[in-house]
Amino acid sequence: GKWAKDPKGYHHDMCKELPGLLSVDDIKNPYKLTDQQWRAQRFLNRVFGIGPNEIADINLNGMQICGEDFACVLRALSHLPVIRLHMQNNPASQIRGYRCYAVTMVKSLRELDGQPVTSDERVNAKR
Repeated sequence: GKWAKDPKGYHHDMCKELPGLLSVDDIKNPYKLTDQQWRAQRFLNRVFGIGPNEIADINLNGMQICGEDFACVLRALSHLPVIRLHMQNNPASQIRGYRCYAVTMVKSLRELDGQPVTSDERVNAKR
């Protein structure tokens, strides 16, 4: 496969997807979590059971997240390298501007609720 041809790509991809790893094949993880990220991850683990190597792709579908809880969750997510986030079937996903707010807070986000985050959304989120 592609990693047999490019072992460095394997290390890079593995570390990016699993930031809770300290090393892969005795090579330090350049994307390991900072102290602040560990605190945010522990919060998500306590509340939703999300482990340190699940933060690249987080599924919070149907967790009854609303209002003030939504702000707390996004604040924690804003410190983490979240690539994909699924939050459908939550009261928060019905809030006007929900998608813009999530994109604004979680800068690393590339996909929200199965839909890619577009460059236009990023520009509009900065306004």
